[in-house]
Amino acid sequence: EQPLQCAAARVAHHGVRAATQARQPLQLAPESLLGEVYRVVRTLGQGAMGAVYEVERTTDHQRLAAKILSTEQDRPALVRFAREAQLLAKVVHPNLIQIVDVDVTSGGTLFLVMELVTGTTLRELRSRYGELSWVLPILQQVAAALAAVHERGIVHRDVKPAKGTIEQNPKEPFRDGAKVLQVRGFGAERPVG
Repeated sequence: EQPLQCAAARVAHHGVRAATQARQPLQLAPESLLGEVYRVVRTLGQGAMGAVYEVERTTDHQRLAAKILSTEQDRPALVRFAREAQLLAKVVHPNLIQIVDVDVTSGGTLFLVMELVTGTTLRELRSRYGELSWVLPILQQVAAALAAVHERGIVHRDVKPAKGTIEQNPKEPFRDGAKVLQVRGFGAERPVG
């Protein structure tokens, strides 16, 4: 079994119990350490389920994103978060953000670390939706990403433009066949079957 899958199983088994005992949500300041390996650079976003931080792995200085579930969540929410990590760690596709680590802090807070993707969200580019030559290749990539997760028995129940990011110049996103779109935010997934 791959180390990431073992870590996800450990989080699902041990981390959920520890995290349900915590009462305060984890707030990370820049330069603080997460899981003894990731140095926080900045907050990327916060929502009802938790927060996402840009982090730097101390071993190789690679910039990544860390998703931390609020410890104010109930046990089912924590179990869903751990399951998300387990399921998505198994899916590798050029249009999906890759999960690189899953762990639990010494205080019992679950987190997953994923590839950091910067760019423009499809929501920010909604003025281009009517341009078929622009939107059709993007829809093909969204479909390919969703097909990859469906093959693993996962349904993304929260597909929306804010969950897709174009990594290149949005005016000319298809030059040189480079990666264009990454689908993220599988917090509302569910296994099929």
